[in-house]
Amino acid sequence: MTIDDFRIGEELHPLKVKVPSPEAYIFHKGLIFQRRTNKQKKAKDLYYIFDILANCPELREGIIKGLKELEKAYAPWFSRFIRNLEENFSNLTSEGIIMVFSQRSAAAFPELNNEQFKQYIFGVFQEFIEELSTS
Repeated sequence: MTIDDFRIGEELHPLKVKVPSPEAYIFHKGLIFQRRTNKQKKAKDLYYIFDILANCPELREGIIKGLKELEKAYAPWFSRFIRNLEENFSNLTSEGIIMVFSQRSAAAFPELNNEQFKQYIFGVFQEFIEELSTS
């Protein structure tokens, strides 16, 4: 992506920025969150995954397809990615649910009460894990 109005002094210069594909971004977040020592950053990583899955349904098919390609290229890392998600989203009281819930803004899903929101988080991740685990 090129930002064409980046100012250096008095002049505008193009600034090239590499933006990861949604599946690469999710893959990275799903791998890295387990290694973080800061619980807040860990929770944000998981919320970012949730936010994309919940709010960008038009990207879902491409994300699944892209992650299946990453599975072929990086099988051990993909296994770790799935294991990380399974361990953190196995039931409604899992740590991942609590972490994503802790990042909810007042404007996010206002039609859902807290318990409904937790169930929604659980459903989003369970469906995602299931889609990735089937051939």
